[in-house]
Amino acid sequence: KLVSLELLLHFIKMWHVAIRGESMTNDMELSDCLGHLSVEGIEEGDSAVTMVYIIRRLVVPTLLSNTSMSLEDCRIYRRIIRIISELWRKSYYRRRMKIDLAVLIQNFVLKILVL
Repeated sequence: KLVSLELLLHFIKMWHVAIRGESMTNDMELSDCLGHLSVEGIEEGDSAVTMVYIIRRLVVPTLLSNTSMSLEDCRIYRRIIRIISELWRKSYYRRRMKIDLAVLIQNFVLKILVL
């Protein structure tokens, strides 16, 4: 479980770096084409939307299924909290996964505070 959670965190970090690099390249190309117009309102590509969908449908249930194990082993809990905080720190994920992050915070942060 520990290695799989570490790999999951690494994958999320690397995907975000790849998306940022891709969007920065696209933004630079678009800004060259459009001149001084702002490119902030342009939507992300299909790959970014697909990644958010994958995280919502695969990562969140995986973390939720490890709730009982995280309460028993602090190493698993620490890695799950790192994944949740990684998703929370990136505004890209935070904007698109509000409800999912709320459920994760309820299960992993608030549940510990109640104990």
